[in-house]
Amino acid sequence: MRLGPLLTEATTAHTGGGPPEHLPYGWLFWIDEIAGQRAFLAAGWGGQYVLVAPAAGRTIVTTGNPQRLHDRSRSALDVMRALVG
Repeated sequence: MRLGPLLTEATTAHTGGGPPEHLPYGWLFWIDEIAGQRAFLAAGWGGQYVLVAPAAGRTIVTTGNPQRLHDRSRSALDVMRALVG
C-alpha cells in the first residue's frame, strides 16, 4: 500500500517521542515497527487508538474506558503486535 505524500510525512518520525507511548513521533502519529513492518498509531484518552500496519493490511480501532480496565487488559498496540507478529 502506498501512502500519499502528506500521510508519509505525518507518519515519519520527527522527534524521539516520549510519554505516554515512548515511541518516535511524527505529525500526530506515533511510529513503531511490528514484526519488521512499519506501523503507526494515533492514541487518544483512555485507551482510544487507531493503529495501522499497511504492509500487513491491518487496521485496528479501539475505544476505551479507564474505569473498566482490569489486570488482564491489553493495549491495542499489544493486540496489533500479536496479530501481525
